[in-house]
Amino acid sequence: MKKLSASAYSVIVVMAVMLVVIAVSLRFEYFATKLLPLLTASTVFVLAAIQLGREISTKGVAERTLAQDKTNIGEETRGEGRRYLPSLAWIVGFALGIYLVGFIVAIFLFVVFYMTLHGSSWPTAVISAVLFTAIIYSVFVLALGMDLYPGLLF
Repeated sequence: MKKLSASAYSVIVVMAVMLVVIAVSLRFEYFATKLLPLLTASTVFVLAAIQLGREISTKGVAERTLAQDKTNIGEETRGEGRRYLPSLAWIVGFALGIYLVGFIVAIFLFVVFYMTLHGSSWPTAVISAVLFTAIIYSVFVLALGMDLYPGLLF
């Protein structure tokens, strides 16, 4: 039997937590309350299952590659954790933006800043942000009648 890597175990833990979130959200009384946790947890669960499948199917290939090239082991493992810091900063910044200015404004600002910092021009980023924010507003507020968090400042 193959031994799973530490990242495979962490993916399994994520899948278990998402199953708990799905089970808990199914008990909510109102559909509007169920919708966001169900969509988010289901998406994360499916993506984690895909990642677990990749980890299991490519484990032998990764071991052979590491056995052939053992020259940069220390450098690779030290830099591995640092590459996740920008993503973590974006997530924390977005969550803080939602808390302070609400969903609609935070989504707009997130899309504009993310696109401009990753090479898009300002007009393209603003137009994309307006369209994306309009879609989110139309679906959740107008079509589903949900009240999105307005933020601490508004």
